[in-house]
This record gives sequence, C-alpha cells and structure tokens, in this order.
Amino acid sequence: MWAVIGVNAAVWGTWVYSISSKDKKLRRTMDENFLLSGTNLKEGRYHTMVTSAFSHIDPFHFIFNMVSLNAFGSVMSFVPGIRGAHILAVVFGSAVAGSAAMYYQKSQQTPQRISRGGWLNTGSARWTPEWAGLGASGAVMGMAAAATCLRPFTPMGFMFIPIPIPLWAMMIGYVGMDTFFLGSKSSKVGHAAHLGGFAFGAVYYLSLLRNRGGLWKFVQFAMRRK
Repeated sequence: MWAVIGVNAAVWGTWVYSISSKDKKLRRTMDENFLLSGTNLKEGRYHTMVTSAFSHIDPFHFIFNMVSLNAFGSVMSFVPGIRGAHILAVVFGSAVAGSAAMYYQKSQQTPQRISRGGWLNTGSARWTPEWAGLGASGAVMGMAAAATCLRPFTPMGFMFIPIPIPLWAMMIGYVGMDTFFLGSKSSKVGHAAHLGGFAFGAVYYLSLLRNRGGLWKFVQFAMRRK
C-alpha cells in the first residue's frame, strides 16, 4: 500500500511543480498522460484509465484519498490470507472500472467544454477537453467495498464525527450519496467513478475473497435457515 501511496505522491508533486514553474512542456505531458478525458481517450491514450487514478492536483483531494486508501488497505491486510497481490488487484481493477464507468456516463451526456474557472482549475485555458477527471477515488471505493465485505463491523472514524461508524453503515451512506447525485449536472464529483470502483471491489470479494469470511458467511447462514 505504501508503494501505491508513494506513486500518488510523486505524481501529485509533479503536477504541483508543472503548474508552479509554468513548465509548458511538462504540463502538456501531465495533461495528456495523467488525466482521464474524452480527448485523451479519443486520441488513443487508453493508459490514462489507470494513470488518472494515481493523479491529484488539489492537496486536500490527495491527502483524503491517501488516508482513505491506507485505512481500507489496513483493514484488508489484517484478514488472514489477504496478501499484497489481492490489494493491488483491487486497486488497479477498481481504477479501471471507475474510469470505464465515468467514460460511459460522460459519453451519454452532451459534451460541455470546461474553462479556466471550471472544476478542473489547473490554471490553463489552452487545453480544455470536453470533460476530464482524475483522482484515486474509484480505487478508494473499490478498497472500501472489499474491506466492508470482509469486515463489515469494523469501526472507522469519519472526519468530524466524534464516534466510530461501522464500515457497513459508512458504505451505505457513501453509495447512497453517489447514487443520488449520479445524474447531477452541478456536482463536480465523479460519482460514476466511485460506483464503478465500488462495484469492482464487491465483485472481487464475491469471486476471490468470500472464503476469507465476512458478508458471505452471513449470506450462507441466512440461506441455511430458510
């Protein structure tokens, strides 16, 4: 998990440098290789479906996602039999699933060009794809789904709430909010990416991790009682 956080930190630092130094060549490289956008995908830069999930510009976005990744990764790592390969598979799979979900949602909408004052305010008006996104949120939600399925009653702290919240309750809140705002034209959050990542994490658990306990045991118990 620390390797994943380290890569995210390096990419974030490069973004900050490219913007503060006004290095146009480096900035263009970052735009074309670390943003998920309609323009990048149309021009064949499909690797951005992965690299955009290791990419942040806003420091608070970066810190929140890294703290969340570490928290959910810690829950998974304490489960016997869960190795680093499982965690990496969830991170990368959720990143791709989140990107695919975002691409699908945006492809169904009327393209709207973003400007310097738009939600992706990186200080440049010259390179404005019709939509763009970045961040590890899809991967975070995939990790959250897998961790919740494995240990649904693990208490977690959440921002300014003074009491711990069980993972299952936290995830109901997250998924409910993302579902509610999914079609919102005013929201600047990638709700589709969140849900896509969450879906991958849940499917990964059901496919490969259900023998490690968690929700599947409750399902089996309920089925036996019928």
